[in-house]
Amino acid sequence: MTLRRDNMVEAVLDSVHTASQAQLRRGPRVTFSDDGEIGDDQGGVTREMFAEMARRCAAPQPGEVRLLKATAANRVQPEPCVPMADSGDGSTQGAKNARDYRSFGRVCGMALWTSELLDVTFAPYFLKRVIDPDRHYSLEENGADLSEEDPELWRSLSGMLKAAEASTDKGEELGLTFERTISASEDADPDAAGAPAARTVELVEGGSEIPVTHENAELFVEKYLHHKMSLSILPQVRAFREGLLDVLGDELLLTMFTGAELQQLLGGTDAIDTDALQRWRRDTTLSDDARGNENIVDFFWQSLDVMSEDERGKVLAFATGCPRMPLGPRGPTFVLNLHPHEDPNALPTAHTCTNTMNLPPYDTDKVMLEKLRVAINVGISGFGLA
Repeated sequence: MTLRRDNMVEAVLDSVHTASQAQLRRGPRVTFSDDGEIGDDQGGVTREMFAEMARRCAAPQPGEVRLLKATAANRVQPEPCVPMADSGDGSTQGAKNARDYRSFGRVCGMALWTSELLDVTFAPYFLKRVIDPDRHYSLEENGADLSEEDPELWRSLSGMLKAAEASTDKGEELGLTFERTISASEDADPDAAGAPAARTVELVEGGSEIPVTHENAELFVEKYLHHKMSLSILPQVRAFREGLLDVLGDELLLTMFTGAELQQLLGGTDAIDTDALQRWRRDTTLSDDARGNENIVDFFWQSLDVMSEDERGKVLAFATGCPRMPLGPRGPTFVLNLHPHEDPNALPTAHTCTNTMNLPPYDTDKVMLEKLRVAINVGISGFGLA
């Protein structure tokens, strides 16, 4: 799979759309063809593609269609405002969006099958519906999920329920009707083909003419949550699920997991806390030069000890292409190598294709920390051979 970074999302979605199950299960071998970029894909180039795909679908570049929308908790769900063929939009764009969601499901299926990680956290209610799109969730279940995903909205809706329960004037109108306005992502590109657009929908037939009162407030909240967390994204969920099953084959594999477990399989964990750091250190492989200079190895781990979890993720991404720790008791595949004759003022380098961090012979842990922070924050994406 040969890609350019400026149209990577479209190229990957097009490529997996035509791939067989056997090809999807083997996983891709990726080459980026941007000028000046080379890389021997021993895993790292593909790993970066998976991580970058998820990020770009949630934060597309200008001209790209947004497939994922961030929630208030900074997790992602399908963008509910894109036209979809299965939601009554028979346009060419609606059919293309349905195909793209299925292709993105195939990308996620490939990641699952080949044990790669996506740099994204999905909203739990989205993954629950991927596992079982036909299940109807109660007001209580949806309320519990919303309280975690959008506490401010849930406070407003639960406040309405409490006021309705306490009111003695059940017919009092609350200034609402049985409608819901679905907003598109604020930073969506309005010039992109099929760009998401806000719309207002009725929650029940004739809802625009039905006022919300204390008497029917519970029904309004129930319908509102069901639409927000199920109906508004159901065509996207079904297309994504089809793509996932194109790789996995058997839907029983999905039903074995909860939404939280599926998220861990897809994205690992982005919390590199003290315990995760210990696993990382325990399972790291040292080169011969590194074993002979354990003081410099200690400087590296001392630097990570004082870094934030976000910085630790950047170090991991710098060396492996993905900032997330794998699921389970083991640490990431990671190699520490020392270049004993390197300029001690040089920055660390990495070979993401082999998950290797190369360290110059720094004199102190302070210098190590300073150089690592510069290296992980220079904002360079790409691959080279050293």
